[in-house]
Amino acid sequence: MSNQPHTGHAKGSRHWRWQRITAIGLIPLTLWFLFAIARHIGDDHSAITEWIARPRVAVLLVLYMVIVFFHGQLGLQEVIRDYIHHVRIKRTCSLSVKLILLAAALAAVISIARIAA
Repeated sequence: MSNQPHTGHAKGSRHWRWQRITAIGLIPLTLWFLFAIARHIGDDHSAITEWIARPRVAVLLVLYMVIVFFHGQLGLQEVIRDYIHHVRIKRTCSLSVKLILLAAALAAVISIARIAA
């Protein structure tokens, strides 16, 4: 017997799989991020921007932001699916969450890119 929830279609299976993949990806990235931030506590603005401008750091930050927002979107979609039963409201909430988190992810990526450029 599989631990995977039965949703009746491939879309639910894909959603479940992406939640696991992004969660696993977030483990090392979150640890890196937390240790990196801890090392820079007390640094001034210019030191932080110099750190973000390093190519390796910028790439890791972009990857972290994309995965964080995608994982968050997947989780919120699950909450919407479980707790909102009116079809029109469910669709509206689902689309709103996707657009808001996409905008937030784009803002994060653009900000990192501007600093790194």
